[in-house]
Order: sequence, then structure tokens, then C-alpha cells
Amino acid sequence: QPPDLTVLVAGGPAFYADIETVSQRDLRRAELIAFPFALVTLVLVFGSVVGAMVPLLVGGLGVAAILLTIYLLAQVVDLSIFVLNLATMLGLGLAIDYSLFVTSRFREELARHPGDIETAVVRSVALAGRAVFFSGMTVLTGLAGLALFDFLFLRSVGIAGAIVVAYSVLAALTLLPAVLGVIGPRIDSGRLFRRTTT
Repeated sequence: QPPDLTVLVAGGPAFYADIETVSQRDLRRAELIAFPFALVTLVLVFGSVVGAMVPLLVGGLGVAAILLTIYLLAQVVDLSIFVLNLATMLGLGLAIDYSLFVTSRFREELARHPGDIETAVVRSVALAGRAVFFSGMTVLTGLAGLALFDFLFLRSVGIAGAIVVAYSVLAALTLLPAVLGVIGPRIDSGRLFRRTTT
């Protein structure tokens, strides 16, 4: 570099490189903030550590699968860098939300049928799972419509959003019941306080 000149890199590539760096940094910060808050909220809802950890576990595994799918898809389709933020935050939120429905129902069914884990899992999926499925399909249909836009950002949001919802519903209806079947009554382990129902 000449000693008497100051060289600045400008233009599209430099601009998008900065956006990517800032986006990745903000994504890490958001994850560090979101997970503890989600855990505290779930502990308050369930009153037990294990009950709170199950939706977080399913949400974390769901986000990992979502990011892997987006990575593979990005090899053949142009996607906005912001889909990473969307996938992580929306994926975690939806997975926890849907898992919360099924897990809460599982605890209720387990209280009605003590010791009968299979019946509790089946009824939880049949009742809460139906609401999760139709809710997910409604959101997926709306987001998939954005994939028809020519604008890269909107198209990326539509594609990534549809993937996020599909994986969140799939995890809540397959992985979560399997986890609940294994855990069984231990879902109330690590109880911090007893929830009262009316």
C-alpha cells in the first residue's frame, strides 16, 4: 500500500460483508439473551426443571435441523443473509410454543391416567397435536406465499419461514412425543414449586 494514500474498500461486496458480520454478531447475542429468558419463563410455567428443559431441547434440535437445511438449500438457491436470524428466532419461538402445547397436555393426561404413559402420549398428540398441526399449516401457507415474490429478501423470508414452520411442527409431533414417552412421570422432576390448577 502506498504510504501517502488511504485506501478504502467500498461498493456492494464491502457493504454486504459488513452486514453479514453484524448479522452474525447480533444473532449470537440474541441467542445468549433468548435462551435464559425462555428457560426462566418455562420454569415458571411448568414449575419443574425437566418440564422446562424438554421444550428447549426440542427447540434447539429443531433449530439445528432448520439451519442445516437452509445451508444445503443455499448451495442451489440465493438466500438473504437475514434468513439466519429469522430461522433461529422464529424456529426457537415456534418450537417452544408448539412443544409447550403438547407437553402441558401430556402432564394433564398423565395426571388423569397415572402410570399409563402410552395413553398420555397418544391423547396428547391426538388433542394438542391437532391444534399444533393446523396452526402450523396456516402459518406455513402464509409464509410460503412470500416465496413467489421476485424481491430476494421477501422470497428468502418465505422459503426460510416455510422450512422453519415445517420443522417446528414435525418436531412437536414426532420428536417431542418420543421424548415424553421416554421421560414419562419424570417430566415433573426438579420441581421448584407446585402449580395449582382450577
